[in-house]
Amino acid sequence: MPKPISLFSAGILFVGGILTWPIRATAANNKLPAAAIRAVANEIRAEATRPNFSKRGRPLPLACSWITREGWGPGAQLRLIQQGHFLLPSFAFPGHPNPRSYYSQAFINYYKRPLEQARQLKLPICLLNIGSWGPVGELATSPAYWRLPPRQNPDVVTAKGEVLHQVSPFGAIQPWRNVGRLWIRNAAMEKLQQWYPNPPRVIFLFDNEAPRLVWSQAPEDRRYLTRYGRGRDDYFKKQVAGDGWITRYRMLHKTMRNSLVAPAWKKHLVIIGYNAGNTAYWPYWLKFSMYIPGRVDIAPLMWDGGDVPYYLDASNPITYYTDLSPQIDFMNLALQLPAMYRLNPSFWYEISPWDGHNPAPQATAATDKLKYFARMGEPFTPVRYEGFVQFGMWLLRPRAVRYFAIPPSRAMEKSPYFRALVAAVDRIYHNRILRQWWRHGKLLVVHRRTAESGASREIRGNKHWFLLQATCNPKQPWTLSTTIPVMSLALTRGPAPNRQWLVYAEAPMGQRNSVRISIPSYRAISVNVPEGGAFYQLSEKTGGVKLVQETK
Repeated sequence: MPKPISLFSAGILFVGGILTWPIRATAANNKLPAAAIRAVANEIRAEATRPNFSKRGRPLPLACSWITREGWGPGAQLRLIQQGHFLLPSFAFPGHPNPRSYYSQAFINYYKRPLEQARQLKLPICLLNIGSWGPVGELATSPAYWRLPPRQNPDVVTAKGEVLHQVSPFGAIQPWRNVGRLWIRNAAMEKLQQWYPNPPRVIFLFDNEAPRLVWSQAPEDRRYLTRYGRGRDDYFKKQVAGDGWITRYRMLHKTMRNSLVAPAWKKHLVIIGYNAGNTAYWPYWLKFSMYIPGRVDIAPLMWDGGDVPYYLDASNPITYYTDLSPQIDFMNLALQLPAMYRLNPSFWYEISPWDGHNPAPQATAATDKLKYFARMGEPFTPVRYEGFVQFGMWLLRPRAVRYFAIPPSRAMEKSPYFRALVAAVDRIYHNRILRQWWRHGKLLVVHRRTAESGASREIRGNKHWFLLQATCNPKQPWTLSTTIPVMSLALTRGPAPNRQWLVYAEAPMGQRNSVRISIPSYRAISVNVPEGGAFYQLSEKTGGVKLVQETK
């Protein structure tokens, strides 16, 4: 059988170790010729503006990052686009700081030239807020809001009249309008619209971690008690809290959109929230989610999109090679996504992988996942990270894959982990077979989760297990600590007897050869599975199994 080709052995053009557009770049600065740069920009623009579902199929993903400074500003991102990579340029959200800073040289250097370059290439852009909790956080933390009288207050007001630093779905609505206007109608945002008045897509991404009243604590707000009293069941609390959040976030976002000056910004704006639409956390999602019958989640009704963490964080024993892993958790998301798209067909969905690295000098295996994995004898190398990222990508097929790292962890352009993420995205653009499968393939359901817990009657009967059976994996049932030597899934197209499948398989604990992977209602195939992942295309008509090669 053919040996899978890894990223670093593929015979394609590399720039600084990164997979690039297959046109020779100039030696001076690794930039492509102007025509090739325009061609890359055209594809980025087309995919960023393509509907989620159309006759052309799903939009291809874009690479991007949470880091917008620390040596990884918009200028550095645009350089990678000029080298042939398919990136969504991300800028720090200007917020509403001291007006004098709008005219500082640092402000002009950071925004003006990159926005002008993006304008020349007609690129989509993203303005990203991280660390300040955004406009909703301001409602909870600014004295201008939490010191308002109870009837005018957006925050939780207890039965004793105490105001908590938590926004409430039962609070006053007018402050949501006020803060939305403040964040947009200012000199900084006007300057950005002046420098790039006609982008084809503008994304506002907010970190969405402001302190909020949890639905289960609804009776702690006296306005809830006044309206509904005590003794209501959980579904009622979820419904009225969800309705309140939907009303307030819609009002906030409508105000922000209407406060923009440039018509193209108003028309093409997409406002997304971190962790919005996250129904993972396998056994616990029902307990913590806003699910009610007929409404799987409120995020598609209050946001234009969501960014979901695909994290290996040190706060829990999660790994990339056991049953307790993002790959397995995200199967719950794969089940729920169709229901979210029914609520909002244009919902922009993206994922944010994190390798769990903590750059602090005092970090240990307890606080740095890379050190933890090394101590466990399973180092999380860039190649393994690439296989891990691709599994999440092909399970959910998101609009964007947003690199997360704790700065100043690495120089982004030199980070092998960031290069691996970019390569996973670029590979789809460069390979005709993968492009078609991404656009038109259907995720193959294997069987119902055997150890399901916490599911509602509406969800319980749905099949939501997408991991293919492999001979080197233990027999089920598994525990959360069960190791999984091969993670594999499949997409399918066409009816019998002319079905086709695309199998993606990664070996998180080291390459496995001659692995038998079973395709439900078809047969088992024998393939080699590398750490960084490999794609195999199957044909029921011919019986063939073909490795999808890297293409030039």
